Amino acid sequence: MRFAVVVAGLVAATRLAVADVAPVDPYGPTAPTANDQTAQADPTLAEQIASSLVTRAQELVEAKLLLEAKQLAIEAIVRAPKGPSAERAHQIV
Repeated sequence: MRFAVVVAGLVAATRLAVADVAPVDPYGPTAPTANDQTAQADPTLAEQIASSLVTRAQELVEAKLLLEAKQLAIEAIVRAPKGPSAERAHQIV
């Protein structure tokens, strides 16, 4: 009997806690993460990330995975639109 009362109390408390939380829109806008803000603020870091993306994209081109390579190359261009990585990325695209 005592166990049933404790379980009923926990279930009621859980329902109240869950009911107070608003649903999240999975398609709504998302806030930028700390990593995105850091990369945008530091052009050297953005270029390093873009360089890594282009290197991986080149590996994918050699493996004949062209769609994935193009996706990474475009992301590299977005991260660092000016610089040596962007030129290499444009060649892949």
